Amino acid sequence: MKRSGLLAVVGAVFLLQGCHADSIDQVKSLSAGEQSLGQAFESRTDCVQGAWRSFEDARGRDVVLYSCKLSAPELAKLTDKFRAHSNEMVEQNTTLRWRKAHRDDVARVMSEMSIRDVELLYVWRISDGATPQLADVEVKTATTFSSFSYSVSEPEKFVALAYSDTLSDLWPQSLFPELDKNAGLLYRQLSAL
Repeated sequence: MKRSGLLAVVGAVFLLQGCHADSIDQVKSLSAGEQSLGQAFESRTDCVQGAWRSFEDARGRDVVLYSCKLSAPELAKLTDKFRAHSNEMVEQNTTLRWRKAHRDDVARVMSEMSIRDVELLYVWRISDGATPQLADVEVKTATTFSSFSYSVSEPEKFVALAYSDTLSDLWPQSLFPELDKNAGLLYRQLSAL
């Protein structure tokens, strides 16, 4: 009796794994220009350590998740853009006299600011065997001073980045407002010097 119960559980686990593999294959086979989405995600060089996962949500829908992390060169590019952006924010929020008096402090803080890690999470949902639908793209970010996550406002554009050769300006437009929220305390501290 115990053996047959164990075999049933093992069989159910294998069936569920098969369903999850099918869901991942469905998403990977979606069209992405001249190749499949799976090929596009797996061939990109700007976002590395890619991994596919699948699970069932509380409503019984299959959920497929693809995650990857921005490569070191991409993090360096974003950090350079963020430092330039932060300098603009300081300039907008302080007086010329203040900036002259605290030039060295501001330069030191700006040189220490960096984006240390960015992970992208792409989420598709599949309801009743229908075509997978993009549900969300979440960005998890760790900087020198904070870490946070947010959902992007135009997820389809972020999926399009998966088969694009360059990191578009969509990144700073999406990421920097979130960084500013998290760096608000830093800007206030700088202006209080």
